[in-house]
Amino acid sequence: MIKLDRQAIRINIIGLILITFALFYGAFSYFLTDFLNNVEENLGVKLIRQQASITKQRALSYFTNDKSLIDQSLFNQHFQRWMIDPTNAAYQAEAIDAIESTCAIIQCEGWFLYSHGTLRGFDWNDTTQIIEDTQIVLERDTWYTDIIATGKPYFIDASVHPFNGNAYVYFDYFVRQKDELIGLVGTYVSTDIAFNSILDYPSEDVSNILLDNNQIVRGIDTSKNSDLHQALVDYVNEKNWQVLLPAHVIDELEKPIPPGSVAPIMVEPLEINGREYISAIVYIEELEWYAVSLLDREILNAKIDTTPFLIIASVILLAMMVITVYVINTQLIDSTMHMLDVVTRVAKGSYDEKVKVRKNDELGALGQGINQMTETLSSALVKLENQNDALNNAIFEAEEASLAKSQFLSNMSHELRTPMNAVLGFAQVGIEAKGEHQKNEYLRKIGQSGEHLLSVINDILDFNKIESNTFTLESTSFRINRSLRRVLDMCLVRADEKGLKVKVQLDKAIPKHLIGDPFRLEQILINLLGNAIKFTDDGSVSIKVDLQDKTDNGVTLKIAVTDTGIGIAEAHLAQLFSEFTQADNSITRKYGGTGLGLTITKQLVERMHGNIHVESQLGKGSTFSFTAKFEFSDEPMIEPVKTDNVDPSQLVNALAGKSVLLVEDNEINRLVVERMLEPIALNLDVAVNGEEAVAMVKKNKYGLVLMDVQMPVLDGIDATRAIRQFNTSMAIIGLSAHANTEHTNVALNAGMNDYLTKPVDKDKLFQMLYKFLSG
Repeated sequence: MIKLDRQAIRINIIGLILITFALFYGAFSYFLTDFLNNVEENLGVKLIRQQASITKQRALSYFTNDKSLIDQSLFNQHFQRWMIDPTNAAYQAEAIDAIESTCAIIQCEGWFLYSHGTLRGFDWNDTTQIIEDTQIVLERDTWYTDIIATGKPYFIDASVHPFNGNAYVYFDYFVRQKDELIGLVGTYVSTDIAFNSILDYPSEDVSNILLDNNQIVRGIDTSKNSDLHQALVDYVNEKNWQVLLPAHVIDELEKPIPPGSVAPIMVEPLEINGREYISAIVYIEELEWYAVSLLDREILNAKIDTTPFLIIASVILLAMMVITVYVINTQLIDSTMHMLDVVTRVAKGSYDEKVKVRKNDELGALGQGINQMTETLSSALVKLENQNDALNNAIFEAEEASLAKSQFLSNMSHELRTPMNAVLGFAQVGIEAKGEHQKNEYLRKIGQSGEHLLSVINDILDFNKIESNTFTLESTSFRINRSLRRVLDMCLVRADEKGLKVKVQLDKAIPKHLIGDPFRLEQILINLLGNAIKFTDDGSVSIKVDLQDKTDNGVTLKIAVTDTGIGIAEAHLAQLFSEFTQADNSITRKYGGTGLGLTITKQLVERMHGNIHVESQLGKGSTFSFTAKFEFSDEPMIEPVKTDNVDPSQLVNALAGKSVLLVEDNEINRLVVERMLEPIALNLDVAVNGEEAVAMVKKNKYGLVLMDVQMPVLDGIDATRAIRQFNTSMAIIGLSAHANTEHTNVALNAGMNDYLTKPVDKDKLFQMLYKFLSG
């Protein structure tokens, strides 16, 4: 018989076990590392593609504002007249005023004008603060002929200014008359400001660069503090700001884009200064520039940490190996081979494999350990995949939120710029108006646009108050029928213009005297009724007010606004009350609006302990209904003294000769109030700060003081407190742009009798004067 050397067998088995575990550990490490590398690589590519796309959009958006404002001035012929007749001093002043206004709006750092016929022009920058009279010499100023040779309507480039030596981004706009070039107009801003504005957004790991068509670096983000990013900036400086892109990338990106297609974003490996980068490159056709986003592979690899998984695997494998070494018998070999087979399959990714445990001994424990290991690995990989899915979902949600906010900002920009454009435009053409009727019409348009702009600003302020939880409701006695009357007075004009019938149904069971905030209730009704009229072109609009519930403590009203308008698709109802959104973008383009009205309405309803609901059919109309709770009183409400609709002659007779002190530091605001008060023939004195006001009140006897709140030297609040130390009978009316309750209470507590918010309404000002001076 051949004797078995048990020690040799033991050594062989131990050796086999060691080899097996070593192979398994190596396979597991390889597959895990490869899997994590692929996940991180894909996420890195997504990130830099997104960054390159955002850089392109921000660059286009930045320079589009310049073009739109210059287009407006060209439409009004401000530049063309001077370029055709550059010797005309009036035309010259008109052109300079137009480009200065444009430059002030877009906050540029310089501008220029050139007449092509004489090659003469002007250049101004905020460094010298001097309008330079310049003359182009074609043999010397080759840049002029170079940009004309492009044949484009406008040209964007970066270069050094000839007068102050600073680097600027220039926006050159060619002016043509009947397809003939007559001149050049443009603005410029420092490269630091322009490119920081375009490139400065959160992205610690990605470096963003703008290259021109000669692959010269025109901009690189300077907001990063990492050593790797600083090394990249230093390298770009050393290489004269040139980064070479592969030829095949340039050829592919500059191919014509078919209509309806999106500009391609190419992902390429780049080696810069001996470092490897993953780059995403997109061509900005309108500027003939490239947006490049770079992610250092060292940063990418540093994010991949397989150590915890390998430590877990190592501990489990070591425990299994120690247990197995002590089991040396015939059964061990079969069990070991079985377990080796299972482990091998697990290493290949079959995590459902299980060791058959026959006994509750060392081998059984080893089998259970293998099973636990596979479960741990399976759970870890599932968790990793779930985290990956969650990360992808978070990226998607962030992109959706960014898109919604970008759309909102675009809409808000439009809503602010539209009335502002009307104000500036009619102010400019009003200067040139010939007849009194035409001037009055322009002033009326300016007033309407100003009221629209104030409405948009009020929406933004209300939304901010609600978001910051600084919003409070008033509690005062009012009548619901009078609130409805005021709402109808504001909305019926628009309904009459569209030929719409407006029906009102008021439940007679509602108590006459309610206690709550009538102004905010009217704001809700104006929003809902205004929307109903806006989106209804034919048919009718109705308001129905019902008493839903009544207890000893109060009443619950149900108010419904119904229209026969365009309706809302069911898919859009869920997001209707979300901030920054409207039913769809086509609604915004056709009807306008900030997308905040229904959000504010919903918040106001909830503050009134109610809820809001909408029912709608596309093409048939909508019904917005809400509930609101109010207290009520059986006692008649105390009517305030009415001072509106005062006859002008009665107003003059009552106020003429009265002494009034106007305290206002802003010259324009001061002039507005003075002109408003001219028809009344008051004895009006003026002070420009609180300290002057206190001194003048001590010296003179006034019936009333119009006191601005925010002023230098001594503000209106402290000035009022000082006056009340020696004069408690004189009326003091506060004037301020702050419109919230907190500022109003501060003013009244300081000793003011009442409070007017800016912009000052002429009728309200007269009512206030009549209230305090007519007695």
